[in-house]
Amino acid sequence: MENDMKKLITIALLCGALLLSGCGDGELPLTKLELEQEQRIEELEAELEQAEARLAEAEEALAGAGEGAEYSLENMIRVEPEFSQAVVNCPEGILVSPVEPQLKCGHPMENEYVEVVAKCRVKLSSELTEPPEEWLLVECAVMDATEGSLGWIPAECAAEYTAENMEQVTWPLKVDESKFDWGYGLVSLGSVEDGVAQIGYHGGGSASIPLEALLRPEPGTTGWFE
Repeated sequence: MENDMKKLITIALLCGALLLSGCGDGELPLTKLELEQEQRIEELEAELEQAEARLAEAEEALAGAGEGAEYSLENMIRVEPEFSQAVVNCPEGILVSPVEPQLKCGHPMENEYVEVVAKCRVKLSSELTEPPEEWLLVECAVMDATEGSLGWIPAECAAEYTAENMEQVTWPLKVDESKFDWGYGLVSLGSVEDGVAQIGYHGGGSASIPLEALLRPEPGTTGWFE
């Protein structure tokens, strides 16, 4: 749909440019040039109508896509996620799109906390009878400026974040500044010995802090990345 919108705008601009080029300072253009321009305008107007029709169809399909809808738009349907917080182990990291797995936009994820934004089911073809793949759109913490904070992961890589598994999470954690003076943002947990945690933070830095000063997200409460 985005490509159709870009094409629609481009065609409209070309039509305007051709119309303006036929208006000079009172000088009449050559008859041959005028005819060529009129013919081109007619062609562009026809393409514009076709692009508008395709855009309308795509918008209608998107508006009607919901849980239980047919696999009509990129072979994806939206479904309701079962949970809003997750622990993720995903070697590939987040992807830009579940239908284009080569487009990666994040780091490998191991025992990482994320918040679930949406869920979808994907089939390579609407004719296939195999169970569809399930994907989660998640919000996560970035490790450097080249990464995205929103992307897709296979649902099988995620487990619901609960009080029972929250201690597994090693990134992204926060530091309770009432217990330890800190000003470097989110941290990752390395080793722990005698109540002292070895942590890493943005820029490749590391530090030792009391284990009790580490904070993890509260199960049942989203907004960790705000």
